[in-house]
Amino acid sequence: VWAASAQNGIWRSFDGGESWAAANAPVPHTYGQIALHPTDSDIFAYSTDQARITVDGGASFQDFPLAWTGNDTSVRGLAFDGDRVYAAQLSGQVHRSDDLGRTWTSVGSLPAPDHEFMLISGGHDEKEHLWLAVTSGGAVLAASSGNGVYRSTDGGESFVAVLEDHVS
Repeated sequence: VWAASAQNGIWRSFDGGESWAAANAPVPHTYGQIALHPTDSDIFAYSTDQARITVDGGASFQDFPLAWTGNDTSVRGLAFDGDRVYAAQLSGQVHRSDDLGRTWTSVGSLPAPDHEFMLISGGHDEKEHLWLAVTSGGAVLAASSGNGVYRSTDGGESFVAVLEDHVS
């Protein structure tokens, strides 16, 4: 079991949550997204402004070598589909790796989160958010605060709005 918070760091439990140990993460907090490999519990990724991955259960972490694009390069969205990893920047740019983050390709893009919406909605931390998830059928889902929910069925190359509403 993995857990992470913006203030208290990244933690791992090997006994179903009975006890916890701090992970050896280079940045001891996260305010982006955490992602768990669907079949290998030793593989975990998290984002602060940069995205990082461990493939050895938290003993070490490596930065994802992403090609930064757009005005805001902070990584917020992360998701695994087997050894394929998706990362989304606050600029809306989506990247895909087919080798656990060693190499990356810039693929599609999403509407960047709406900062003005976060300020007027009273968001819990007034930060923009962009979340990613992958369905069991391989579709990539993305939620962009203030803009809605989007789906990609072509590996992140293109996204279609499935819920055009304010997501906070």
